[in-house]
Parts: sequence; structure tokens; C-alpha cells
Amino acid sequence: MAGGRVPTESTMKTVPMDREPGTPADRILDILQELEAASSSSVVVVIIDTFLDSVPKQMAAIRRAVETNDIGAVKTGAHTLRGGSGTLGAMRLAALCSRLEEYCERGSLVGAATLLVTMEAEFDRVCEVLHEARAGVSA
Repeated sequence: MAGGRVPTESTMKTVPMDREPGTPADRILDILQELEAASSSSVVVVIIDTFLDSVPKQMAAIRRAVETNDIGAVKTGAHTLRGGSGTLGAMRLAALCSRLEEYCERGSLVGAATLLVTMEAEFDRVCEVLHEARAGVSA
């Protein structure tokens, strides 16, 4: 973190009151607010933009791997996406990625296509939150 400062509860801004406590949106906003408090708005914008740019490519690669039954590529893609999603606070998306990794560990992608549809829908929800957050940061 910039200047060695680590965000804490006392340095964090509050989440907007129009959000239901404990929703995935709250966690994403919490993390973005911590980053903004510890660094700068431009860093937060870069993180959001990078996530929004890279995840569709990752999802497409995972979809291709599912369609070709490439368990190794599915596991690698799901693992990478889980890490990025978890770091950003998109915990439901990270959990779905973890479930996809479990399919791979069992050696079967039966049901993976259906799970991928759920993952894509969750990513759409995460995008809405990130676009809203980005607008607030760059305003």
C-alpha cells in the first residue's frame, strides 16, 4: 500500500446506505474503498478497468475449455478467475469458480456448462457494481 499505510476499519469510508448489508456489492465496495483510502483514485480505476477487461477473456477461455472437455484448462482458468474475483471482493463469483475447480478435481465437467452460465450472470452483476463504483471514483 502507498506509504506503507494499511487500510483499517477506522480509515475506511462507509458503504452507501441504499445497499443491503452483507451483499456481494458491499464487499466489492469495501475493498475498493480501502484501496482508495490507501492509494489514489487512479489506482482504483486501473484495478476496475483491468478486471472488467480481463474477465470476459477469461470466461471465454473457460467456456472453450468446457466445450472441448479440457479439464486442465478449465481448472487453471477457474483458479485464476477465483483469485482475481476474491481479491476484488466478488466473493460469490469466487465461490462459483471454486465450485468449477471442484468439478475438475473430480475429473468430470458434467454440469460445468450450467455452472458457467451462473458465473456469467454473476459477473454481469459484479460489472454493474464496478461501473457504479468507477463512476463514483472518477467523478
